[in-house]
Amino acid sequence: MFTPPYVQPHPDPFYNSTLQFQNNTSLNQNNVNPPVMDLQYNSQLLQDKWVCQTLNYMKGGTYVDLGSAEPIKCNNTYVLESRLGWRGISVDIRPEDVHSPSWTEVGRDMSMVYAADALTLDYKKIFEKHNMPNVIDYLSMDLEPPLLTLEALYKIPFDDYKFRCITYETDAYREFDTVQPSRKFLESKGYKLVAAVNNQDDYWVHTDFL
Repeated sequence: MFTPPYVQPHPDPFYNSTLQFQNNTSLNQNNVNPPVMDLQYNSQLLQDKWVCQTLNYMKGGTYVDLGSAEPIKCNNTYVLESRLGWRGISVDIRPEDVHSPSWTEVGRDMSMVYAADALTLDYKKIFEKHNMPNVIDYLSMDLEPPLLTLEALYKIPFDDYKFRCITYETDAYREFDTVQPSRKFLESKGYKLVAAVNNQDDYWVHTDFL
């Protein structure tokens, strides 16, 4: 069960905001792992740390990362794949990012990386091709501009797949008017908003796993 939220300061002293998480948020009660204390988190807003904490440092999980960008810097799934043995699908429209030698140099699985427009992909077919489970552990969405993130959200086959947790970049501070439509849509699919971070990202969990 969730307890009242607490405020966790960002570790960067130059960061002028806070992260609002849920204390003891665990969607992985049946697969409890001890915290991995030496993890190096790479996400811009500690999305990867939140996923690790929320899923109790689950090993062998699955992810879908739309707008993955570079393989390590500001990447929301690198630590999950490299340290916790996750596998997943990464999509970015910039070939120089996803086909960079650095992806293979750091040992990431290129067989599930797509240099493509996220709005043109058939996600159900891709998920089936890669034998993704019907319950995927993490969905990360961060396209540019925010209107594309919203459009891509509508293309995810939510009626066939569930995600334990989601980080969705709203960039609300840029006033693209995508916050309320994305929230209404995700709520209609059974997700609960647990944090709105820095007027930039929404963190969600599926109510089936609370």
